[in-house]
Amino acid sequence: MDIIERIKKLYNLSARNSSTAEAASAAAKMQKLAFDHELDLAAIIAGGTDAPRMPYIKFDYALPETSKADVGWKRTLFAGVCKGNFCKAVIVTGTTRLAVIGQKHNFEVVCYTYEFLCREIQRLAIENCIAQSFLDSKSKRKYIAGFCEGAMAEVYRKLTAAMAYRTQETTESRALVLVKNKELDYATRLHLPRLRKTSRRATGSSGGYSDGRRVGAGISVNRGVARNDRRQIT
Repeated sequence: MDIIERIKKLYNLSARNSSTAEAASAAAKMQKLAFDHELDLAAIIAGGTDAPRMPYIKFDYALPETSKADVGWKRTLFAGVCKGNFCKAVIVTGTTRLAVIGQKHNFEVVCYTYEFLCREIQRLAIENCIAQSFLDSKSKRKYIAGFCEGAMAEVYRKLTAAMAYRTQETTESRALVLVKNKELDYATRLHLPRLRKTSRRATGSSGGYSDGRRVGAGISVNRGVARNDRRQIT
């Protein structure tokens, strides 16, 4: 039996087996075969193709024009964009850099989408701050920080909702998203075996935050994703 047929057989076992332990074992073996032989697991399940799999790579990404004051919400936004495009972002402690695990074409989409969303959030924050007519710099900074946090939270929610819809759209899409997520988890463990989960709290003024949530609801999270003029990452 060739590798493709073995993977298909294992997929059928994992999908139809009533035993959780046996299904998990079959899924793990299927993933390992696909990774070891550089095959695209999702493509095999979808149509039986034996096209070479795009490898999962560890990229290094520096958040553009980022300081200690805004690195928190920018990291969270970047992680949200990654989550919606089958990539995993990991903080490099004490820096504005991130390690990113993913396939090259998905990483390109993440970078383009993040940079657009970040610019848009900051532009809207400044516009809305001007409209408040603050007299002192401290109030302006506090409002902008809160606004960016609020807008980011709303954009993150929309990214998560879009992925949830995509996952539940059809039986096939559910299976493919599950496969891609398992592939990403496996690649992340290979590249970053000591990874630990972290969390953060939002900061900023309540007024700025609520305005950010309101305005953030109108920001498109799909700008440029389907276009052919995406910037190439080398």
